[in-house]
Amino acid sequence: MPVRGIPAWLVERPIAHRGLHDARYDVPENTLAAFEAAIIGGYAIELDLNLSADGRAMVFHDGTLDRLTQFEGPLASRTAVERRMRGSWAPENISRRSAKPSG
Repeated sequence: MPVRGIPAWLVERPIAHRGLHDARYDVPENTLAAFEAAIIGGYAIELDLNLSADGRAMVFHDGTLDRLTQFEGPLASRTAVERRMRGSWAPENISRRSAKPSG
């Protein structure tokens, strides 16, 4: 059913917000696993980009690191290299407790 004022490509198929994430299956939001699950399921993908302190695009929804990592503070206060070296994207550092099923 067409939605008035919204381009058809935006409503033709379901959109996986932050990927098809689900804590029950240990798939955190905005991760390759969540994006792969969305692709396999035939979903379009919506993701969030924020800038690191060195101006690098980072796939991360929140403005701060607190909810999904073991670190605190603004994403923009850390460089991309610092974040990779400190392992904040490593699976063991991503909190599963707050990941919710998309939908």
